[in-house]
Amino acid sequence: MKSIFKQRRERASTGLINRVVREARQANQPRHKGIAARESTMTQAIPSRRPSLIKCNDSVTDPNWKRYLLGKLHAELPFPEVPIIVFPWSR
Repeated sequence: MKSIFKQRRERASTGLINRVVREARQANQPRHKGIAARESTMTQAIPSRRPSLIKCNDSVTDPNWKRYLLGKLHAELPFPEVPIIVFPWSR
């Protein structure tokens, strides 16, 4: 296992992150008020010293599904022990 310092410096490609999100959605479709949530696109923020993910829309609104997604991201991405923060896309 890599040290936490090395994990914090890791980068994950947008393609890898979006594949994990897509697979998580296929296994457990998020819903908002009974309606299937919109597709979300995520990418890792560049200037961050820790892995942060930016979502471009509001499809990650349910806290239970967000916890589920964070678990999947920690399992699949190269920084399993570093906190991942999901926040709205800045416009």
